[in-house]
Amino acid sequence: MSTIHYVKTKDFFIEKYTLKQPQGDMHYHHAFEIYYVLDGEREYFIGDKFFKVSSGDLVWVPKDMLHRTDGKGATRFLLYFKEEFLGEYLSDAAIERLADGQPFAFRADDEYADELRSIFLVLLQEYNKRKNPEESYDPFLVARYLSELLFFIRTHENRYAKKSSKAEDRMHHI
Repeated sequence: MSTIHYVKTKDFFIEKYTLKQPQGDMHYHHAFEIYYVLDGEREYFIGDKFFKVSSGDLVWVPKDMLHRTDGKGATRFLLYFKEEFLGEYLSDAAIERLADGQPFAFRADDEYADELRSIFLVLLQEYNKRKNPEESYDPFLVARYLSELLFFIRTHENRYAKKSSKAEDRMHHI
């Protein structure tokens, strides 16, 4: 039987990682999560919603919402951020717009896939500068690209279409 775990997160965190096994337990954290699949596919369970995601898909997980992933291996970017991090750079009104409590999966048009990957790569490169004392980590630059990512999600048409079988529909209804 799976258990529920609270995962402590930083104000901002990003990693690129290849998953080779299921993530066992449901968990939550006091941060927003953005999950971007570079290669492979995963099944995402968020609250009572199910998303089957693959290369090029982006998943939005609201803060404090139970979730986990399962399925085949995938290479992905995982990004967490808290309102406090963005609060230093954005207005309260802009941050309040993030409070939409609905998870979703997002698939941009193919022409924008490179732009999304570029944003994640810049965020990761800048974040990794914290580990090297010879490089200058710039949280303002991170906030800028994170804001650009959030703006991108809000202003581009979502091409994600959930394909479900009758069995899945029946399970969801139950």
